[in-house]
Amino acid sequence: FWTEVAPGRYVDIRCAPEQKEMLTELLAGQGMQFSVMIEDVQNLADLVPMKKGIMSKSGHSMDWTDYHPIEDIHSYLDYLEATYDFVTTESIGQSYEGSEMRIAKVCR
Repeated sequence: FWTEVAPGRYVDIRCAPEQKEMLTELLAGQGMQFSVMIEDVQNLADLVPMKKGIMSKSGHSMDWTDYHPIEDIHSYLDYLEATYDFVTTESIGQSYEGSEMRIAKVCR
């Protein structure tokens, strides 16, 4: 789900291309109204230029206005963990494409 699920509200669902037919059949079979908003999210993501970060004096290259490669994101997680004693990171597995999925835990 891309939006929060709640009774009486619309919801956005993302699925893999190979699951689209099954999902649309399931929704139609339940009498649910639906529309496909974006045929291929990956094509849209590929159109967004990726900015390879340059290390700033703050010790990281992240900003919140550009799309960054996973290496920059992992580097930012490392920076947060090294800088703040209440931040730890861990791997929660691998993505479908085999990339490490990391999270930051922020606790005091």
